[in-house]
Amino acid sequence: MGRKSLFYRLTFGLFIGALIAPAQPAQAQWATFDATAYGQRIKAELQRARQWADEIQRYQTMYTTAVQQLTTLRGVLQIVDKQLARDMETARLTSDIADIIRGSNILQNQVRGMVKYQGNF
Repeated sequence: MGRKSLFYRLTFGLFIGALIAPAQPAQAQWATFDATAYGQRIKAELQRARQWADEIQRYQTMYTTAVQQLTTLRGVLQIVDKQLARDMETARLTSDIADIIRGSNILQNQVRGMVKYQGNF
């Protein structure tokens, strides 16, 4: 009777344990292949490769233009001309500012002279 009671307890414990234990997720036994996802990935990688090719082409054009500008006399003269034009514009602006300051000083001296002249009466 004691053995039956022990067997009964073990069986009942295993049954309760099986009910309480969480279920394990199902696992595939072989690799699956998703053709649509694979196609999308290939498409994305091709787009990325095209973007890199465009970027390389843009840098190549920039490099070629810079080499051409710096190795030909016309290119060097164009660069110098642009720099001189910028410098001339700065010189004109500086001259205009100097004229304004000079005119302000002349006006200030005239006003001081008028105040001194009227103060003598």
